[in-house]
Amino acid sequence: MILLSTEEKGDDCINLFFLLLLVIQGSISNTHKLAKSYEDAIINDINNPLSQEQILNLINLKVFYNNEDVTNYVTLIYDDYKNNNSKEGMFEQVYELNYKNIKESYVITIYNINLNNDFSININIKKGKELNIKSIVSKVIEKYNLTIYEYEIIESNYKDSKTIGNYYKKIRFLQTNNETIEVIVNISILNNTFEKYIIFISISIIISLILTTTIYKFIKNKRRIESV
Repeated sequence: MILLSTEEKGDDCINLFFLLLLVIQGSISNTHKLAKSYEDAIINDINNPLSQEQILNLINLKVFYNNEDVTNYVTLIYDDYKNNNSKEGMFEQVYELNYKNIKESYVITIYNINLNNDFSININIKKGKELNIKSIVSKVIEKYNLTIYEYEIIESNYKDSKTIGNYYKKIRFLQTNNETIEVIVNISILNNTFEKYIIFISISIIISLILTTTIYKFIKNKRRIESV
């Protein structure tokens, strides 16, 4: 959550918003969402580390106070990622707004993973669709033809499918032959707007056909009556 250290009191605090670009990494949308410290995250491939400029482009942080854009008053005050961008693990950056007598911090988490891992699978699901660990394990077993004795989630930044974006799980599998492998599961949460649009168009076409047919029958019957 956002760390609050403002000296101002009262309702003014409510008018301060940290907004984060809603990102499907590699495909940037123009839609922003309310930023949440420690919950917002991006994925960094240690084989091709993100530069600070790339990180700023990805998060595209915006800060508004009383409807005024005060983003220019935000600075990076702590960077655990810079010297660790090629190491696997979880690192943080802290951005601080220093505007008038307001000081507020925003923390973003950067997950460093090895996307060149020999064992990896990609899973795409629609926003809101349930994805449980059993279905993930089943996909891994199917792809690599494994006989699993047990498994353990080593790292993960995936909680649920409510937020569009890219996430991952790193899972260690112990096979029945006592060999272990680690699999990177890349999870992409996709927008289902297009699907809803198709459904809407389909329903509209059906309704139009029904109305057209009804009107045609009405006109045909009316002409028959008039001819009599």
